[in-house]
Amino acid sequence: MNNRAELSGNSDRRVLRTKEALHAAFTELVLNRRYDEIQVGDIVDDADVGRSTFYEHFRGKDDLLVQSMSAMLDVLAEAACGVGDGVHLEHIVGHFWENRSHARYLLAGPPSEHVFPLLVRELAQRIEERLPTLERSLPSKLIALRTADGTFAVLRAWLAGEAECTPAELAAGLRGTALV
Repeated sequence: MNNRAELSGNSDRRVLRTKEALHAAFTELVLNRRYDEIQVGDIVDDADVGRSTFYEHFRGKDDLLVQSMSAMLDVLAEAACGVGDGVHLEHIVGHFWENRSHARYLLAGPPSEHVFPLLVRELAQRIEERLPTLERSLPSKLIALRTADGTFAVLRAWLAGEAECTPAELAAGLRGTALV
């Protein structure tokens, strides 16, 4: 292996370790503090990386939030489009329920003013990418936005106790209202 390949491999491992450290620090902070109280400085201090290193990988803490939720958003998008399996969806819904005080705060508390629309846009983008090509009365972007908004509205209402059902029932309901 030449030096350039070695450096590239080391760089990839360093980048991966840095991102993992930032995600771990962020997750720990989110589970122990209010989202709007967390600053980038707290994340980089806990991850033991420099602020400039953080900004090499993320635009800010909202970007880190979205990337931390990437797998969850993919599962929700698949469910909205009638693909994917119910086991992963039920696990994600269960995760929201187990962390409902944090989820409620993000989706309905003070940070929701900017976090809710951000998550809706991210989910809508993933839904739109998965939508089959069909004849529609609305552009796919609008269908995706309506579906994403509805998905998070249902989660928010459920977490707030506006309707009672188990995570398994909610997951089945989300799959049952798929776009296709």
